[in-house]
Amino acid sequence: MMTCREVESRLPLYIDAELAREEIEGLERHLVACPKCQEAFEVLRDVSDNIRAARPLYDTPFESEARVRELIRARNRAVAAQRWRAVSAIAAAFIAALILRPANADGFPEFAVGSHVRYASGAAPLDVASSEPGAVSRWLAPRLPFRFKLPDYINQPDSAKKYSLSGARLLQYGNADVAYLAYSMNRRPISLLVTSASEVTPKGGQTFRTGGIDFHFSSERGLRLITWSDRGLSYALVSDPGVTGAESCVICHGTAAERKKIGTLPE
Repeated sequence: MMTCREVESRLPLYIDAELAREEIEGLERHLVACPKCQEAFEVLRDVSDNIRAARPLYDTPFESEARVRELIRARNRAVAAQRWRAVSAIAAAFIAALILRPANADGFPEFAVGSHVRYASGAAPLDVASSEPGAVSRWLAPRLPFRFKLPDYINQPDSAKKYSLSGARLLQYGNADVAYLAYSMNRRPISLLVTSASEVTPKGGQTFRTGGIDFHFSSERGLRLITWSDRGLSYALVSDPGVTGAESCVICHGTAAERKKIGTLPE
């Protein structure tokens, strides 16, 4: 999936219908999923439409000689090109400000829930489909600016693993790269979003502190949302209300030592 930076550099070519089919499909998939890039596209498209609709600066008299008409046309072309360059520079700066502005932590919960809903409805397919944590970790490693390895906990002798991994995709929240991980527990989808804690700091909702970590519980669109930060990374876990906090958190805290961190979380 294209990143916001890749989309930004291709928007002028997309508007002028100069992209290959594969690039058009990738860019349009990104625009559907990214409100900021959609807004940037609409701004640049309006600028382009206004420029194309502008009348020439001079109306050439019909009785003018061919040479005079050619000089005027050349002058118009030069003025239009200069105007387009100036407007393009302004539009590019505006687009960069929209795309590269710092991520707003207040909007991250809604972003996480929206990503979960789009995946669960089939509107956002995974970039890599695999039930093997090692394979997904290797796919993510060169694509993320932070280090993250999916946990793969060994089943306890008296219990079976309650969840299964489905795959992953890359997302962009403001200027933050986000790893989206899809899981299934009792045939219910669970979404885990991971990004750098320097970009997003979880807050809000009901806060429960256990194992030295502050877990923030809230409800968005009728779904359970848990956010927290640990070891330089921020997490958002989205699930159905029927999945308890401790049940869903076992995805990241499955070992005996890790489960102590979530042992007192509310149902």
